[in-house]
Amino acid sequence: MDLSAIQVRRALRILVRTMPILLVRLGVYGLFGLAMAVYFAVFGALAWLLSMLHPLLALIALLLALGGAAPLTILAKKYLLYMIQAAHIAVIAELLAGRELPAGTNQLQWGKDQVVARFGDINVMFLADNLVRAVVRSFSAMVTRAMSFLPGQAGRNLSRVVNRVIQFATDYIDEAILARSFWEREENMWKATKEGVILYAMVWKPLLINAVVLMLLSYLPALVLVALVVVPAGLLIAMVSQPLAGGAVLGTLILAWVIKLAVGDAFAMISMVAAYRDATEGLVPDPGFEQQLEQASDKFRELKERALGQGPADTSATPGTPPASDPGDTP
Repeated sequence: MDLSAIQVRRALRILVRTMPILLVRLGVYGLFGLAMAVYFAVFGALAWLLSMLHPLLALIALLLALGGAAPLTILAKKYLLYMIQAAHIAVIAELLAGRELPAGTNQLQWGKDQVVARFGDINVMFLADNLVRAVVRSFSAMVTRAMSFLPGQAGRNLSRVVNRVIQFATDYIDEAILARSFWEREENMWKATKEGVILYAMVWKPLLINAVVLMLLSYLPALVLVALVVVPAGLLIAMVSQPLAGGAVLGTLILAWVIKLAVGDAFAMISMVAAYRDATEGLVPDPGFEQQLEQASDKFRELKERALGQGPADTSATPGTPPASDPGDTP
């Protein structure tokens, strides 16, 4: 695939220019990773102690640890991580539009101010994000159904794998659509978001391919860290103490995952926003596509109602709760 199509160089330039927010992302994700490491270390020690009484008790402790990690992650995403991401999207959109931030600007605060100016509240942007994601994910259902015609169990397994990959990849697409609300500076952000979804429907194939490639590339920084640090360090420390080696490897793997979330995902998001902007520049939303989306997706109908000012008065959202994938939807 031609890497110029996924805006690698442009994304790297924007990544460097938004280094202040990138460092904040890295720091926050690092603290979150450290907290999760301590969390699992405590439960791991508890499981080890309980294993002396009965192996089943150790298993129960580990299951409780895994079960408790999910709500903790949701809370972190709701109250902190999404705010940073939303501010980052606003700054990226401004730079891609060719506009400069005021001199001496705190990028994180400036981005947050733009979110409040456009959406009124971070939670409202998250609600818009959920609606957009639900509509965008409906496109993956078409791929799944097309592949379901492949014969045998192997075809069905391949269909499920491809669908899962696309589900993960579409996160970058909904962020690109939301970015349009910032660079267009449309007063009715629901209208801008609705139009952004329609434009995506008009050019979705290359963008979806880009999203899958970018999702895979987002793991590259973590894989490089694992190859250069985790394996050699693990082998060296294992010569001294195997338990110490295990702890070092686990800690470095957590660091690799933090780098993936903070740096790899930021690069993929910037690339997707840039590709979406280029693909949709100069296009006008086609009423035919709008009608098809309205017939196919109840989430799009809700988005349209909000754009027309007919949506529910309550714009509260529950950040961190993923929307239904709406598997029956078609583009």
